[in-house]
Amino acid sequence: MKKYTPLVPRPTYFDKGFDVQTVHEFIQKYYPDFYHEDAVWAEEFRNGVYEALIEEFYLYDDPEVMINTLIRDYSWEFTHELWDNIQNFDGFVRQKLKEKEQQWVKDNNIEPPFPVGAKVRLLSRIYSETMGVINKIYEYEPARYCVLTAKQEEYNKQMEQQGKTERQGGYVVKFEDVELVEE
Repeated sequence: MKKYTPLVPRPTYFDKGFDVQTVHEFIQKYYPDFYHEDAVWAEEFRNGVYEALIEEFYLYDDPEVMINTLIRDYSWEFTHELWDNIQNFDGFVRQKLKEKEQQWVKDNNIEPPFPVGAKVRLLSRIYSETMGVINKIYEYEPARYCVLTAKQEEYNKQMEQQGKTERQGGYVVKFEDVELVEE
């Protein structure tokens, strides 16, 4: 079996400075009264909004928990504006990571390591099946495949036989999260 490992690792949420830069841009857009252009580089320009969002950055994908934490631990007041802004934080963070990944693909000339139609093993344990076939290159996020498993293919055949248009597109998997199965 053959696994792909890019020479330059894919960007992640945990990369040094990603949280600070993302919070800085989020505050510029959603809390302009608290924005300071030097806050990304110099801590003395960061106010409570910066500190709280940077400290609790890991909660970006759970707005309800983040809001409760901001209210409980930072004495933020619940308002509709807070609710709306924190609801947007998740999408904002995901978009910034997507942009970093797109730049990573461009800067490092990342290409699909295995062709469409190749049989692969899914390396993560979150999937109910571990083997599949690369169905296509996923077009909405950088450097990912759509991998169709046998159960998904069977489901698609059943839907087709019933005259239904519903289909499974496969699992969306990063290039480095599959292993080529050589037969």
